[in-house]
Amino acid sequence: MQEKNGHYDADRCLQQTLTAPDFGDWIQRSLASGEHLIATGNQGMVLRYCDHQHDLAIKCVGGNALLRGLRSWMLRREYRAFQRLQGVPGIPRCYGMAGAQALVLQYVPGSSYRHAQLQDREHWFVRLEQTVRQMHARGVSHGDLKRKANLLAADDGQPYVLDLGTAVFKKPVWHVCNNWLFRQHCRADINAVLKHKYHGRYDQIQGTDLTKLDVTNAERGWRRLRRWLGLQH
Repeated sequence: MQEKNGHYDADRCLQQTLTAPDFGDWIQRSLASGEHLIATGNQGMVLRYCDHQHDLAIKCVGGNALLRGLRSWMLRREYRAFQRLQGVPGIPRCYGMAGAQALVLQYVPGSSYRHAQLQDREHWFVRLEQTVRQMHARGVSHGDLKRKANLLAADDGQPYVLDLGTAVFKKPVWHVCNNWLFRQHCRADINAVLKHKYHGRYDQIQGTDLTKLDVTNAERGWRRLRRWLGLQH
């Protein structure tokens, strides 16, 4: 009971921090100065906030008025996705929104998958696939896992899935078009895991992995276009 109360007190303290005016001012100062900036992407910027109790990644929207509106909408979708996925290994813990344009997540020490040196590559991809399938079981598909920037190799060996702004949610059965897109995303997510595992060499996929490969029409078209343009996998 004491441990549970300790978690409750820590969460309450964190929520007080996130809603304090000083925290919003810290975000704005950091964005203006570039201090505490740890990443930039299509949806905005990521800041790192550390104090004696918390180590957080703050995802903030940016850009002009039109872009900010779109990115704010995507950030709210991402927040909904993280809410559905709370407790799934390989998904950063979400602490909520700080105002309308900042999403507060657990900071995970590690390396981008693009630059990571995996100690046990086979086991790492087993765990990554487990995370992705648990996401699907919770009714969330990612849709953009082929981007290496959306995967993190944590220092403790756990693979993490990042950036859920493109997520599609499974809905009740009568949402036919939405659920068709959800299924396409699920297929693309598993295909992405296999692509990374085999370094983009689909012809080398073998064994039980080969039975998991289920290439979508969109993926086939994209691969043909890349070959025609002379681009590598």
